[in-house]
Amino acid sequence: FCPTRGKLRRADMSRTIESMRTLVTSLRTGLQALQKLVDPDDTDYKPSLGSKEEEDLVAQVFDSYVNRPQFGNTPVRKVSFLSPKESIGKMIEVADELEWSVCGLLDNGSTMARIDRMLRRFSALNILSRSLIVLNLYFDDLLLGQHGLQSLIINHMRQWEHLPTELLQSPHAQAFLNRLAKPIYDTLKLQASNRNRQRAYIEASMLREWTSLQNEANLVDVHYRKESNLDNSTPPFFGHYVLAVLLRLMDQHLSCGIEVGLFCGHDEICSAFWYRDFLLAALTQNLNLMRRGREMYKKLEATKATETKGKGGKKRSSKNNKSNGNKNHNVATKTTVEELEDALELQVLEAKRMLCRGIVRFIVAVRRAGFFQLPEYEFTSRKMIFEKRFAVFGAIRHPPPLTFQDYLEGSDGSDVSVKDLCQSATDVFKSCRSLIEAILDDVGSVNVPYAPVQEREARALLKVCVGNTVYLMKLNQLAGNKDGQTDGKKVSFEFDYEAHQEFCIVKVS
Repeated sequence: FCPTRGKLRRADMSRTIESMRTLVTSLRTGLQALQKLVDPDDTDYKPSLGSKEEEDLVAQVFDSYVNRPQFGNTPVRKVSFLSPKESIGKMIEVADELEWSVCGLLDNGSTMARIDRMLRRFSALNILSRSLIVLNLYFDDLLLGQHGLQSLIINHMRQWEHLPTELLQSPHAQAFLNRLAKPIYDTLKLQASNRNRQRAYIEASMLREWTSLQNEANLVDVHYRKESNLDNSTPPFFGHYVLAVLLRLMDQHLSCGIEVGLFCGHDEICSAFWYRDFLLAALTQNLNLMRRGREMYKKLEATKATETKGKGGKKRSSKNNKSNGNKNHNVATKTTVEELEDALELQVLEAKRMLCRGIVRFIVAVRRAGFFQLPEYEFTSRKMIFEKRFAVFGAIRHPPPLTFQDYLEGSDGSDVSVKDLCQSATDVFKSCRSLIEAILDDVGSVNVPYAPVQEREARALLKVCVGNTVYLMKLNQLAGNKDGQTDGKKVSFEFDYEAHQEFCIVKVS
């Protein structure tokens, strides 16, 4: 499979993909047949090669002390072997990943949005699959060997907003699109890394690069307004697009930090979700603004087309004219599959924003009830920790970086009762639950490989909503006890990420 994947060429793309699928199917069939021959009760597997010489050879290959000369304090590495049944099961999982990720990306990656959504699912894949994806992500001067980057970027922008033809024909826009190709490719390549490397790469170079691109995009928009004699009410077309990508990177940087457990303690967790609520709100607002402008332009074009046809056509009865006018309007404003995908993505972003807001209010309610005490430090402070955690956003002009004082004001519940805070958080989670249920109803209308959210993830988000709602009811019952004691038992809290890696359930026990 690997040599076949490494020889992809644009001319024989379909034949090579079909060959890869055949190899994966043969591999899966053979592994499944082998799995049936393995004793299912043989769980305590101890490898034995027969002769002592062969066992000594294996012991030398997997030497636990191999790194100790270089790292004297390195803990001894324990070598573990899976049972034959478990090993075969892992290999079947890898074979399945190769088919739906590597082959699926080449088959279904027809637009920038679909490629990006599929790649975002790949960070948890086996290293073999991710390496094969990066190997041929860009070859023959084309993305996936099929698409020109500049045309993909233009189509992606048009998918969200209206782009004037005069703007795209200007030399400033052409130069900026060429400049934009490499950073866009880097954002796609980023998704094939694991979470730790994603966060480090975003922090080291990508945020700085996209901040510079934001300034350049604003200059292109200013030049277009001056050359076309337009006022400042004209939307910043390139500015909106670059801002959307920048906000996604900022949100990804923060969500990766939550997933890897960087934020510890209720105060840091609260600040992380509070900041992410702000980023998701800004991203949703920006995308909605772009989409509204595009829809207004489509309606305007549909109206003009209807009026033009009515003036130039033959005279008909008023009934026929009305019928044809409605028909033309429906054709012009027909919703495409890509628009359904974008609408679903906006719903997912809104659901995640609600979850962040609900978790923040939950933690503030626990703090207001007296069960959480604000941490005190000897060599640092809450303000310094906050500034260090979000210092990477400080150089970004828009959205403006939030300060520790903003966090204190946004998470202050001193003038609100515990009951009202619990009710407010419960209302947020209930609204989020209704939205996620609507997402589950709509997710079937979008093809699974490039859907903005998979059904399993949507159900995990729903589980977070339900779990936090239940524990909010328990907190409301315990809110009257200021000492953290109830019937002689200590009240404890746990931030559980088992249901979803990005969002926690605040468990009360």
